[in-house]
Amino acid sequence: MKSTLAAFALMLASATAWSCSKSSTAPTEEKPSTPAAPAAAAPAPATPAVKTYQVNLNPPLKVGQKISLACDTSTTMDMAIEVSAPQMPAPQKQNQNQKSSVHLEADAEVLAVNPNGSPKKLSLTFKNIQATQNDAPVTGLPQAGDTVVAEFTDQNAKTFTKNGQPLAPALPAFVAEVIPVTAQGQSDQDLFGPKEAMPVGGTWAASPAVIAELAKTGGTATGLDGVMKLDGIQGEGANQVATVSGKLKLTGVSLPLPAGVQATPGDCNIELSGTFPAAAKGALSESTTMTMTMSAEGDINGAHLRMGVNAKRTGTQTITMP
Repeated sequence: MKSTLAAFALMLASATAWSCSKSSTAPTEEKPSTPAAPAAAAPAPATPAVKTYQVNLNPPLKVGQKISLACDTSTTMDMAIEVSAPQMPAPQKQNQNQKSSVHLEADAEVLAVNPNGSPKKLSLTFKNIQATQNDAPVTGLPQAGDTVVAEFTDQNAKTFTKNGQPLAPALPAFVAEVIPVTAQGQSDQDLFGPKEAMPVGGTWAASPAVIAELAKTGGTATGLDGVMKLDGIQGEGANQVATVSGKLKLTGVSLPLPAGVQATPGDCNIELSGTFPAAAKGALSESTTMTMTMSAEGDINGAHLRMGVNAKRTGTQTITMP
């Protein structure tokens, strides 16, 4: 933009000088020439200030604030397994396919927050919750109208209680994962948000803490590539909404495996996009797609195991903050 403005200013200056020279009048008589005063240099065009915006992927909430949640997730995992052993006439090959999905709608009240304003404890009143595993409906989920308290504890775990007692039956892990209570340092802003105000079109790197968070699940990764980007801004002040996207890649990814089985690390690709309000009101809407590939091979229980894994997770989440 700066070079375009400079070229435009230079073009105007040249055109002005050319038109002035063409409109001059020839003298009617010869007179001693007087040296012309040097022309004043044209002022350099001012460089417009680049406007920057605060981008918060997790607008800070307050205790007592009411919000609404809606989310849909879908996960598929395909595994190709081959087992061979001296006593086996031929290797055994098997393909395993695992699928799960969650649909959740709930109203919530914020009961506790982390220092950065991310929710630590929520009281959820479910309007609709459905889940499937390998195409079969999951039973025993809370019913419409049930109120459940979700909390991220100091023991780095989510707990769910109903009427002061542990929720029974317990939520499957893939269902509990969509409930947005978290610890300080684990929010989307901590992991994927910028550390300073950004101009439209500005990019930033995700936090290396993404690798540390993976390690808490027992997995490992050796590198993180890619950038996040502020695609645009809509509205002003408290009504301002930032549009953000990102494509990231975790390299050298390996998941927990039995003793004796060695992984060949793979990649995990992450695509994120969404709209994020500047203040804790409005609607935060985001979508995420993650794909992962990995292979492993080794000896276990007297047999030789070879395994390949392909996994994909897609999800959308909307948090409405009146």
